[in-house]
Amino acid sequence: MANQIFNLDLNKNNAINPIIFGRLTDGNLRKITVNITNEGEPIDLTGYKVTFEGISGGKTKVFDSLGVNLLDATNGKFEYKFSKVAFSSTGKFKTAYFSIEKDGVRETTNDIQIIVNTVADVTAQDSETAITELNKTIALINQKYNELNGRVDTYENDVETLEIWMSGKKTEINNIISSANSSFNQKLTEIQTKLDATNTAIANGSFYSKTETDAKIATVNSSITTHANNKSNPHVVTASQVGAYNKDAVDSLIANAITNVKLAINPIGTILSTLNSANPSTYLGGTWVRYGQGKTLVGVDEADTDFSTTGKTGGEKATKLTADQIPEDLKLTIGGVTATGGTSSKLFSAGGGDYSTSGNIGEIKISNAKGLAHNNMQPYITVYFWRRTA
Repeated sequence: MANQIFNLDLNKNNAINPIIFGRLTDGNLRKITVNITNEGEPIDLTGYKVTFEGISGGKTKVFDSLGVNLLDATNGKFEYKFSKVAFSSTGKFKTAYFSIEKDGVRETTNDIQIIVNTVADVTAQDSETAITELNKTIALINQKYNELNGRVDTYENDVETLEIWMSGKKTEINNIISSANSSFNQKLTEIQTKLDATNTAIANGSFYSKTETDAKIATVNSSITTHANNKSNPHVVTASQVGAYNKDAVDSLIANAITNVKLAINPIGTILSTLNSANPSTYLGGTWVRYGQGKTLVGVDEADTDFSTTGKTGGEKATKLTADQIPEDLKLTIGGVTATGGTSSKLFSAGGGDYSTSGNIGEIKISNAKGLAHNNMQPYITVYFWRRTA
């Protein structure tokens, strides 16, 4: 049999009570999964003793906590396996529920309906058919029960949302009423002041005629109407008095936010290249210094000791070749030389003897060489480099 899932509430507010059908002598294999809530919120069962309590159709009292297995105590979920005692007599349980108890505090769930049927004397085929139909009916009832519980949860959420909305509207209405009362009381005070002055004038024998009084009242009414229609802050209320920002404060906040964004995208250590000679601190904020004047930038290469870290320098604009830098196989072609004492095709004498076409002639000095350094620079275009330091 499929494991049934029951949602039970400590406030007994389930739409219907779940039903379990059994038969005499059933037990030990019948299990249900139970979720205990309080007004729809899961109950933390940590430290609680959970007990099944019931009175069977035969008036047998059943109190069982051994069949309880906590699956998720924090969220009020446990499994219960019925004992054979629960199915030891036929009929409908008078009452059946779960209790939880901790530190002397005891709570109970809404009822579970348990119906124990008698053992029928039928053939194996008839018994199988009857049990199959019964199981289908039980499954359908439990399906409808779970559907109804789901609807109850939805309705509870809708009611809670409506209550929150109504509470917000109540606050708005109260604020409107409070504001209206304040304006009304202010005007009422002004009118009362006028009435007091009138009463004083009457008492002193100095009072207006009806026409004069009507004119004064008309003036007061006009003033009230004018004041009510004045939307240009007649009381000169400042932003600070109502907890708002004025224009200067808003402009300052926006400027600071823009500066923070600029600094965030140009963190300390950023190298900025630009054709603008102005210090970037004037338009980006932070502290910037000139960097790499007269030098080009090369990427770090950890595998090359010349470029392994940042800040290394090297290279030169012009260089003179040293003897170590002259190629080993440098060949000089010497023309316009005529041999003496031999044939003109042999230029060098070997030990004063015959001339040879090869040999070591020693040092050769080029008379018009100047030994100047040669240009060592790549094609370039100059920009300003700035480095952010703070």
